[in-house]
Amino acid sequence: MKIKSLLPVFLLASSVLLAACGGDANNAADVFADEMNRIADAVEQVQTAEDARNVAEIITDARARMDVATAEIEAMSDVEKAMMSSAHASKIAQAQARIATSMSMLAMRDPEALKIISAEFRKIKTPG
Repeated sequence: MKIKSLLPVFLLASSVLLAACGGDANNAADVFADEMNRIADAVEQVQTAEDARNVAEIITDARARMDVATAEIEAMSDVEKAMMSSAHASKIAQAQARIATSMSMLAMRDPEALKIISAEFRKIKTPG
């Protein structure tokens, strides 16, 4: 049997599996990605150490939601994790890139503010 003829079957099976597990998997991944974007939005606005302290509070709040999402993701099967990851990787990667860019600019502008924010980032658990 040719691989080309198996492709539609594989795609159909994948979509059925994704629909079956998609509710919780997608919800947890959406929460994680949304919180990463919320953090990115906040970090992009930091100009001073005082701003950084306010962002640290946002990171703490986001971290609590991300911890719940991470626990849900870690409870998934490897297949569910793979499907969730492929569906949300781009959104999470974009948020991470925004955060990295903002942190790099902040390092040059206000190293003290960077230290404040970095301390909170070290507390974030990532799905594994």
